[in-house]
Order: sequence, then C-alpha cells, then structure tokens
Amino acid sequence: VLRWAKQCNDRLIHALKELANRVLGVQSYHLVLTCDEEQYTHLEENHFYHFQMPSKPYIPWSGHYSLIKTEPQARIISAPVAFTALGMRTIAYRDAESPLLSIATELMENLILHKEIREKGGAYGGGASYTPSTGNFHFYAYRDPHLQSSIDAFYLAIEKIGHQQFNERELEEAKLGIIQTLDAPVAPGNRAIVAYSWLRAGRTPALREEFRKAVIQAKSHEVAEAVQE
Repeated sequence: VLRWAKQCNDRLIHALKELANRVLGVQSYHLVLTCDEEQYTHLEENHFYHFQMPSKPYIPWSGHYSLIKTEPQARIISAPVAFTALGMRTIAYRDAESPLLSIATELMENLILHKEIREKGGAYGGGASYTPSTGNFHFYAYRDPHLQSSIDAFYLAIEKIGHQQFNERELEEAKLGIIQTLDAPVAPGNRAIVAYSWLRAGRTPALREEFRKAVIQAKSHEVAEAVQE
C-alpha cells in the first residue's frame, strides 16, 4: 500500500481493478466520494482516474449446506455475573410514533433502569436502546449479578412509562438527550458515508427535520400511549 501511495500511477489503478474484479460480485454499484469541490472537479475532468466498474457478471452467492436449527440454550461458567437482554420489534423511522419511542428510552434509563439495575442490582451497566431505522427495541444489562431482577426492571420500565409516571421536567431532560444525539456534529471524514446511509434509508432533510420537531413537541400522554401500543 505504501509503495502504491508513493507511485500513484497506472499500476495502482490496474491493481485496484484486478482486485475489484476478484472480490465484487454484486448486481449494482454505488461510488461514494469524500472530497471538496476542487478535488471532485479534478476527478470528473479525469473521468475518475479512468475508473471503471468491474465487468465480472453478477452471480448471486449461494451456500451448499443447511443451517442448524437454533434452540434455547445455556452455558454454565464460573463467573458471578452475566449478560441479559430483552428485544422486540416495534415501529420504524417513518412512523409518527417513532420520535416518541426515542424519548421513552431516555425516560426508562433515567428514571427506572439505572436505579433498579445499577444502583440496586449492582450490575456494571444497563439501559434501553431503540433503533428507528430497523424498529428494533432492546433492553440490556451487562456484568449483572441478578438477571431475573433486571428482567423484572425491563417490564417495570414499560409499565411505569406506559402509565405516564414521569413529570414535565423529566420529559424535557429526555428530549434534550435525544436532541443532543440528533444535532451531534459529523466528523469530516464520515460525512460522505453518513449522507449515503441517510440517502439509502430515505432520511431526507425534510424527514429528519420532521423527526426533530416531533421530539421537541411531544406531549407526556403521547409518549405513554406510544409505549403502551
């Protein structure tokens, strides 16, 4: 790689083309560039350094073996702590209640899970996690000496937040936690891949702004109703 970087001539391009033809067997390609306008103009004028997508025909991968059916199982080890999680499918980013579930994770962590799992249960950590892009919602605890009490705390969090057992100040703090994540700056080196990910997921600027406004304008009873549903 260092030799290629120093030479940066046609041999590098040829080697990369050969590598691409060997490893790429996908049906369609997307070229993602991270550069400023001057660099992009230079690339465009030079036809992206004569870059060509691999000509290898698309052949879908297929395995010639059967997967073993997964069964519930346990492994006993000599350790005083363990890890546990509870996962469920909920709604995705485009649903109107998605911002409300994001707020609910903050409320659950701040008001119930931290106290029950870490302070009372003695676990190293625990909390709630919601991924709007997939709709997956998880509770988790790690390095935890009391698994059953942590699972009970997961359901307790659903029960309390679902019955609106939080006040306006706590709601406001939860909103600030979500906004802090939404407004976090993106490092220059990550901007292209983040923008590309948003594009593939359909997260347009208008949709992201709508999500942000929904977080700010959320009412207590709306969060509780979303958790119940």
